[in-house]
Amino acid sequence: MRLLDWLLRRRREDDLDDEIRAHLAMATRDRIESGEPADSARFAALKEFGNLTLTHEETRGTWGGRWRSWVIDLMHDVRYAGRVLRNSPGYALVVIVVLAVGLAANVAVFSLFKAIFIKPLTGVHESASLAVVVGRTSAGRIIPLSHLDFRDLQARNTTFASLAGVTQNRYSLGLGTRGETIWVESVTGNFFDVLGVRAQRGRTLLPTDDEAPGRHPVAVISDAMWQRVFGADPDIVGRTIQIAGYPFEVVGVAAPDFRGSIVSMVTDVFVPVMMHAQLNDDSLSRRDRPFMWGLGRLRGESSLPAADAEAARVWDSLRAEHTPEQVRGRAAVIPMWQSPYGAQTYMLPAVVMMGVMGGLLMLIVCANLANLVLVRSVTRRGEIAARLALGASRGRIVRLLLVESLALSVPAGVAGTVLSGWLLRLMLSARMPTATAVRSYLDASVDGFVILFALIVTCGSAVMFGLVPALRSARLDLAASMKDD
Repeated sequence: MRLLDWLLRRRREDDLDDEIRAHLAMATRDRIESGEPADSARFAALKEFGNLTLTHEETRGTWGGRWRSWVIDLMHDVRYAGRVLRNSPGYALVVIVVLAVGLAANVAVFSLFKAIFIKPLTGVHESASLAVVVGRTSAGRIIPLSHLDFRDLQARNTTFASLAGVTQNRYSLGLGTRGETIWVESVTGNFFDVLGVRAQRGRTLLPTDDEAPGRHPVAVISDAMWQRVFGADPDIVGRTIQIAGYPFEVVGVAAPDFRGSIVSMVTDVFVPVMMHAQLNDDSLSRRDRPFMWGLGRLRGESSLPAADAEAARVWDSLRAEHTPEQVRGRAAVIPMWQSPYGAQTYMLPAVVMMGVMGGLLMLIVCANLANLVLVRSVTRRGEIAARLALGASRGRIVRLLLVESLALSVPAGVAGTVLSGWLLRLMLSARMPTATAVRSYLDASVDGFVILFALIVTCGSAVMFGLVPALRSARLDLAASMKDD
């Protein structure tokens, strides 16, 4: 019904005009019949009726609420702002360019923040909500867990919905007459289920691959390695590869957007942790050889402090069951952004500092633009005075000027977002040329989070550099301005 009412609005406007004309005609005719001259009768009828524009506005308000009139007025302001800025292209270009530079810096920093804090693991749903189980020394230093300690924590925990174990090492990949160094994650059989990652070819690792040491020499390779090393061979599943001189059968290729469980590091191969002895040493059965850490999702009713307290209780029970040399320190549960394994350990402080600097830059930009807008408003005193003299409220003047500021901020926000994405892609596309280097990846692409942030900063900047000049212009001395101009 609202849509139909909106479509029939023009007809209602015409009917209202007809009614007003008919009423004025009747009033004029009655006065003429009573002996008044025609011109005097028409003028007296108009005076008796009152303000025609006010009558139109009040009648429209009864049709569907005053919000509709407000929207119509706002659209008029937008069109007028477009005409004003089109007549001042130099001023508009300066404001857009300066504001786009400030916005690009802030959007770029937020994109990095998103990549290491909001969406740290690509291809993993809500990866920022993952909790990490680590060991902590008496001095507070974070260390890995032994395989046996992790298994005990995994079996006795009640706060995690699921908990997987993982460790990462660098090994050689045999490719016949040539080879290269790759990064391999040794994981428990539920690793892919915990993260919610599926295979694009074949299958992922299963709990049955994690039952006995050395029994299941299988591997899941990453999409990047499948493309780079094997040329996206469609028959890759079932093929045998040599990792550290030991044969592994490829059972699947991970999803294209999944790159491992270490923030910013690209993992090439995933193998069962039960193959650790074949790749490294026999540390699976020793509590004094820490090399694993846990990764999991908490239950809906659990919290990080509760999970950390439970890990401490389980650790106390393990300490009572074994010698002090076997169980040292304590277990701890920390959020993903505090994990010592990944880019957040060295990039997050720098990104926070860059965010502070970006905020200061935005304040400087808005202050300079506010001065520019204020100087320009001096040349528009006559226009604003005329609007006030014709009955426009000061709030109406403020809204008009803020719409003009927003009309400048929107294209600046679009330009700043595009510029930030291009700069980030340029920076993150750099790769180390050596085969032993760590291949890194950060998801700093422009997505919904970045667009929402850019929209908030764009609108906020419009208010920051447009509000003070608008308020000052609305407090114009009407008599002095009309006399001067």
